Amino acid sequence: MEIVLVIETSDVGAKYTADAIISMGFEPVFIYQEGNYQGDTLKQLKNCHSYLCKNTTSSEAIESIITKNNIDNIFAVITLLDSRLPIACELANKLGVKGPDQSILTLTDKGAVARLIPEYSPNFLVFNSTRLPSDDELQHLADSFEKVVLKSTRSAGAYGMAILSKKNLYSAITSHIDDCRDSKMRNGDWIIQPMLPGKLFSLEGFVFNGNVNLLGYSSRGKIGNTESACFFPADNELSSRVLAQSQAALRTLVSKANFKNGYFHTEFIVEADQCALIDANFGRIGGGGLAQQIALSFMKSPQDVFKHIIAITLMSNDDSYRNWISAFYAVQIAELVLSVNYGVKDKAIMKNLVIPEGVVHTQLLDLNKEVPAMGENNWAWIGILVGTVHQVLAILPELKIIDQDDNICPPYFLLESEYAMLKAKYSTQRVIGSSIEPPTPKKDSEEDNDRAKYSSYRPQLFTL
Repeated sequence: MEIVLVIETSDVGAKYTADAIISMGFEPVFIYQEGNYQGDTLKQLKNCHSYLCKNTTSSEAIESIITKNNIDNIFAVITLLDSRLPIACELANKLGVKGPDQSILTLTDKGAVARLIPEYSPNFLVFNSTRLPSDDELQHLADSFEKVVLKSTRSAGAYGMAILSKKNLYSAITSHIDDCRDSKMRNGDWIIQPMLPGKLFSLEGFVFNGNVNLLGYSSRGKIGNTESACFFPADNELSSRVLAQSQAALRTLVSKANFKNGYFHTEFIVEADQCALIDANFGRIGGGGLAQQIALSFMKSPQDVFKHIIAITLMSNDDSYRNWISAFYAVQIAELVLSVNYGVKDKAIMKNLVIPEGVVHTQLLDLNKEVPAMGENNWAWIGILVGTVHQVLAILPELKIIDQDDNICPPYFLLESEYAMLKAKYSTQRVIGSSIEPPTPKKDSEEDNDRAKYSSYRPQLFTL
């Protein structure tokens, strides 16, 4: 059987990815780096055909694992991690097999994206760590803004990012880069942009043979640099002008980069009727629980969503997949789906985690280990809980984090004022009961494209 080589995995995606690849007639083989995973994600990886690699940011290191373990008959190389997409492209080229769209090599570079569509991007400076911009250039960039955002052009998940005051900016940048623990990042290129006011939204969808397909917008709640809540779909929060501007930015980027096949999760900062593209995120579906949210919203199983992702990446020219890919997202429910990426307010040792029954939950961190406080980056997530907003709000009080002193820590994912507003907004609406059985899929001949018919549909939760 031909092999699809998977480099690393998303937080919720290991089993879904494996099941999807098997359903397509291939054998999934994962290569992952020791220490990158805990909890359910690591358990799923260990239950799959997988190999450890000391450094999955190196195609040479992965090649040595392939050679050492006599992994042959490879059909393709894929990944669902932004940081590993260039490696997957490079390795697929070396092996002469299928892989992600080659334009990913440009689109995963934040500096290259800003240069491709400057009219839709915040002002920016791109520089190498060996030659920083002058203080005058930095102050001109900051202009009327009090703060700037500094990040590696190849970073993901807020790793290595810093929000800096424009006061003493040159020395602050120097200190941050010198303190960066990742040598490749420290010695590479960086981008600096004004920190724009506004709210973070992402445009979700995919490109199939050059045609853009929009699934909707997601909005995010954040605690510091940690993305902690995701609402989908959030289109009705945006003005018609922002919808038009963001979609024009996306289509322009697709055209200029010559991106043909793959998902996108493109981030914008939105303030009133203005938006700016701050992260392209092409070649993958969004992280966290977003794939599960999209599955629930479109009445699909997560396994089939991952199959769709992989089919677009690898089977765009296969006639047997073309119609299925095009018609996959036919019907969407009329309810808001919420993903909670929760952690703790203050650093703690997690002694126990009480998870309610009948929920879509992925535990990311192990018990009896230190949990960082929410705010620095996305590696502070203890777990991910997904359901309609009513389901999640009903279940959250039953989710309990027990610390080393036997204190019960509530799951922390929104500021108290934001959480109170969320509960108040939905408290007058009926709470929907949940089930762990997936919706019964329809036959193709039974599909009905009339969304109005499904406006009263009440979704059920699926199993992991």
